[in-house]
Amino acid sequence: RREKTGGSMTTMMMVAASVLSILLAACLPAWSAEASRERVLVLLDDPTSARQSHASFLGQIESMGLDVTTASASDNSTSLRGVEEWLYDHLVVLGAESKFGEGVTAKQQLEFFESGRNLYLAINPSSIGNARALAGRLGADMEARSSLVRT
Repeated sequence: RREKTGGSMTTMMMVAASVLSILLAACLPAWSAEASRERVLVLLDDPTSARQSHASFLGQIESMGLDVTTASASDNSTSLRGVEEWLYDHLVVLGAESKFGEGVTAKQQLEFFESGRNLYLAINPSSIGNARALAGRLGADMEARSSLVRT
């Protein structure tokens, strides 16, 4: 049965964080096997509070020998690409409720992925259009924005 989401955002975020941890636990060992100070950009809606709420996740990435940079998803000073090269080897997008900044647009993230780099995109029902559009371009079939399946 479908119901409009009106429940606790905190509960949804806790569930999303748990799912994220499980999925990343499967993906990150492959990253660490290749890691020779590879660079990871983690885009967050609010880097200040997320450094606390995602401390274990960020610590796990750093413990694999990866250089981790956290930035606001909407920050216009953050960029994926330099003049002739990609600045990062991996991208984790946890900032799906913010509009992407000029240097990390959905188009640039898609180009990053298509260049053979790793992209992990975590979105939830409250994610805004550009994150949902990127997920669609990557082949994800999304539910309606404000719906949630409950059992």
